[in-house]
Amino acid sequence: MRKNKKLLFLSSKGGVGKTTVIANLGYMLATGFEKKVGLIDLNFCAPYLPTQLGVENRKMGVEKKQIFPVKILPNLFIVSNEFFLDDKEAPIIMRNYMYKIIASQIINDVNWDDYDYLFFDTPSVFSDEIMESIKLIENIDGVIVVTQPQNHSITGLKRTLRFVEQYHLPLIGIIENMVETKCPDCNKVSPLFSREKFKEFIEKKKLKTIAKIPFDREILKSTDNGISFVQRSSSENDITIFKQIINTIEEFPEKK
Repeated sequence: MRKNKKLLFLSSKGGVGKTTVIANLGYMLATGFEKKVGLIDLNFCAPYLPTQLGVENRKMGVEKKQIFPVKILPNLFIVSNEFFLDDKEAPIIMRNYMYKIIASQIINDVNWDDYDYLFFDTPSVFSDEIMESIKLIENIDGVIVVTQPQNHSITGLKRTLRFVEQYHLPLIGIIENMVETKCPDCNKVSPLFSREKFKEFIEKKKLKTIAKIPFDREILKSTDNGISFVQRSSSENDITIFKQIINTIEEFPEKK
């Protein structure tokens, strides 16, 4: 039985592109680094991870009370509440203990022993979904916070960091997403946000920025088409940032 590294991905607020980052990192680890990766979608009320990878209409296998993840690639697998839904257009309403049941099914009823990495995609708010799930995850090896480098993100980032401290979780660092954009006509690069206060906050807290991901049209197209950006891209420069993130993850010490 190999020791897998369990990483929890948090966001400072909704819409920062956390799920997109997870999908691309998982694909690159599985293909470019030949690691076996399990993607665990803990966003039970808004399970968008399967859609990002183009497998939203698949079903997980069930045999003798054991759940088998959906296979995306030979080394990439995913579990999600999305696969339990028969009506994809109906609102997802969670009541009482349903969070705990689903969390237990996708965490405890799957054999994760021979995986190298487990990525946990969480909701953008600290609801019962994430609280019930964290209780079931043993020995989280690291946390990555995905945010946007704008002043508006500071309040949410403060709350997320307080959550990490409160539960004594090892913080790997933050990923700044949608940092800048490039003009398709003149190739001029411009910042997407006014980030003076954000930069000041990062420096004051001495937070490690793992990577700064630009606002890229190709990433948006890939997301809409259910294809990983690193799968679609043929340019080494386009995927260097994601390799940088993976290198940081691999170098981060395991929790003792």
